[in-house]
Amino acid sequence: MRRSIINSLCMGCGCSIVGLICGLLVSKDAIGNGWNSFLTYATGSAFLTGYVAWWTLIEKRPNLFVKVEGKVRSGVFVGAIAGFVGHYICWYAFFLSRSICYWLTGGCLSSLKEPPLNPIYAIVCVLPFTLWSLLFFGLITVPAGALVGAVIAKIRIQE
Repeated sequence: MRRSIINSLCMGCGCSIVGLICGLLVSKDAIGNGWNSFLTYATGSAFLTGYVAWWTLIEKRPNLFVKVEGKVRSGVFVGAIAGFVGHYICWYAFFLSRSICYWLTGGCLSSLKEPPLNPIYAIVCVLPFTLWSLLFFGLITVPAGALVGAVIAKIRIQE
């Protein structure tokens, strides 16, 4: 059990490094205010998706792939899934935090001085943002997540 948690944490940390790099790129090159917070959202969502994907798809199903090649392939698959789903989680966290900020302080208005999206509406409304970020950063996050998953799977096999 303890080893499963450590493996999942390693996957989360590996993915968070990828999220940190993407967050730095967004916060450095984006035009307008508020983009520097993406460093936090990208890093946190990458950690969360990497950890949860590894825990639920690898550690909870240890006999899913018996052969060594299958375990590495499953690590690659889980890493790619984390790199893909992390975009949605990042955008949803962004909109959710804006809503919380608005509820608590009355601030965090849009550039048109409108309140942020309702978190229920945001479940669907973040999809275009997710697709847009996948178009630009999915080329980094999906292969990098797959690579991290392969490395963690290889380490896990050697245990």
